[in-house]
Amino acid sequence: MDGRNGFMALGSILALVAMATVATQTSFAQSEMRSVAAGVQRSFVPERLAPGMAPVFPEIQVDGFKLDQFPVTNRQFLEFVVGNPKWQRGQVPRLFAESVYLRHWATEARLGKEAPPDGPVVHVSWFAAKAYCAWRKKRLPTTVEWEYAADASQFLGTLTGDPGEIILEWYGRPTPDVQPNVGSTPATAIGVHDLHGLVWEWTQDFNSAMSGDDARDGSAGERGLFCGAAALGGADPGAYATFMRIAFRSSIKGGFALGNLGFRCAK
Repeated sequence: MDGRNGFMALGSILALVAMATVATQTSFAQSEMRSVAAGVQRSFVPERLAPGMAPVFPEIQVDGFKLDQFPVTNRQFLEFVVGNPKWQRGQVPRLFAESVYLRHWATEARLGKEAPPDGPVVHVSWFAAKAYCAWRKKRLPTTVEWEYAADASQFLGTLTGDPGEIILEWYGRPTPDVQPNVGSTPATAIGVHDLHGLVWEWTQDFNSAMSGDDARDGSAGERGLFCGAAALGGADPGAYATFMRIAFRSSIKGGFALGNLGFRCAK
């Protein structure tokens, strides 16, 4: 092989490597959606508790929908803020994102070492997440949709051990300084990754009153619906992980930008 042919061969190899690299880098940018079949989700907490009455756990009909296979990545969100500068760090009004919004990025439009391209975007507010999904012509999943897709039963056959215990074990771990890449945790039976084990996720109606009214003053006669008591009266007292999500969502506001809170889109 002469020098010219050698350079041509080397060029071809480098081109193939570059193409493979681009394919890897854009794999999550082209995140597929998985179809979630319609079904019934049993409410975790009762509609109402009254003295002498058994708790009632309503069944909620869930229509079929599509859900992103992976959480939204830093790379994907960077594309969004570059095309929509009003959502860049330093441009978003405090009403829509607190001061730590995208704090782990190097600059307003550069990721840096603390924000790997294929890691889940965090430090992002509900308002920004909602705007991103709309930009993609999608939406955030409702809380019922998210819980339905993330129910421990959806992991039967894909996890070794009890899914509920595995989920709780993750909740007990400290948040890492740099999040692993999306797709690093087991998928559900239909191939949706990272619903548990990576980051918490925003939902469309995260602040809906899923655990009932505050009855601390005793006037409503619903003490069983407040705080930890709701878990004890839950549909499955062993599903404490579900209650933790309900409590977590009840404690946050739309402008919060937490280091362990990301999102994915639905349709």
